[in-house]
Amino acid sequence: MAANTPRLPGENNKAERQSGAKDPRGVFTDLAIRSGAMTDAGELSEEIFRFATMVAEHCATIADGHGDEEGGGNAGEHIRAEMIE
Repeated sequence: MAANTPRLPGENNKAERQSGAKDPRGVFTDLAIRSGAMTDAGELSEEIFRFATMVAEHCATIADGHGDEEGGGNAGEHIRAEMIE
C-alpha cells in the first residue's frame, strides 16, 4: 500500500502490526484525513509530518518509564520504533 493512500479506520492495521510494517507517514496521513486536517489523499505536508513526529516523540518520552526492560524494552522505545522514521 502506498504511503499516502488513505484507509478506512482499522483497514489493514492488524496485518501491518503482524508483519512489522513501519509506515509512520501513512499513519499520520490517515489520521490527518480522519481528523479533517487534510481533506483528500494528497501529499502530507512536511510541516504536518514534523508536527505529528513531534507529538509521537512527546508521547514516547512520557511512556519511557513504563515497561519491562528485561521483557523487551519500554513503551517509549516501542512508540519510537513504530512511529518515528
